[in-house]
Amino acid sequence: MCVTACTVPAISGCGALAGPRACTDLLVMSVNVIVEDAGGTVNDATVEYSVDDGDFKPCEVDAEQEGQLGGSGSYACGNDVQGNFTIRATRGDQTATQMVIVGGDECHANPEFVTLTLEPEL
Repeated sequence: MCVTACTVPAISGCGALAGPRACTDLLVMSVNVIVEDAGGTVNDATVEYSVDDGDFKPCEVDAEQEGQLGGSGSYACGNDVQGNFTIRATRGDQTATQMVIVGGDECHANPEFVTLTLEPEL
């Protein structure tokens, strides 16, 4: 990771600069996930991710989005990781899976957004 600070807004991940690349210390979540069913967002699913066919790791409840979405259904997977992601949401015997490629540059991952849909519980 680069050590100098950016002079452009941090959310851009530094953008295109003339000369050597300067990166921020901003931590970017690789994949932002919403889990839903026909009744709306789901907050009782287990959400995991795998990168490049590696072991599955738990996603975190996305605290930043939690308040904006009524406290449910939003998860963040991977801390500034690039690669081929498999995202999996499980609730009971139901599983929804989606693959997504996360690219980026030498500074940060470019966040991807995924919605996984489960069947409503009876």
